[in-house]
Amino acid sequence: MPGDYEVGYKKPPRHTRFRQGRSGNPNGRPRHARNLLTDLHEELQQRITVREGGTERRISRQRAVVKRLLEKALKGELGAVTRLFDLVLRHEAVASERYEPETPLSAEEREVLADLAARLLRRPSDRLPDDEPASAGISTETPQ
Repeated sequence: MPGDYEVGYKKPPRHTRFRQGRSGNPNGRPRHARNLLTDLHEELQQRITVREGGTERRISRQRAVVKRLLEKALKGELGAVTRLFDLVLRHEAVASERYEPETPLSAEEREVLADLAARLLRRPSDRLPDDEPASAGISTETPQ
């Protein structure tokens, strides 16, 4: 009898409920169904031809977009600068969340890293030995 049970919130009529032992999605997910992120990644990895300084190169669409954004930011477009920094900050946040060392660094490893950081942060002129000329294939001038 239909009136033997209560019908209401979270209590649908029995004739509309899922049958016991039968899937609510009998066909399942379609084969080769892809999500938006997969499609976007595939499209961004396709290679295109670009001309840089008179030469043609094949680069990914993703790289072309990043190059264009950087060009606009260097020209002083405030929106491009904002988008570029937002992109960098989001990437840094994701990258720092992913990396977790399995074991903490030992005192010796921390000392080696500190020494390396100190050497890398020195000025280029401080890195060259005194007997080696500073112009030995190293240009410190910025191109204009």
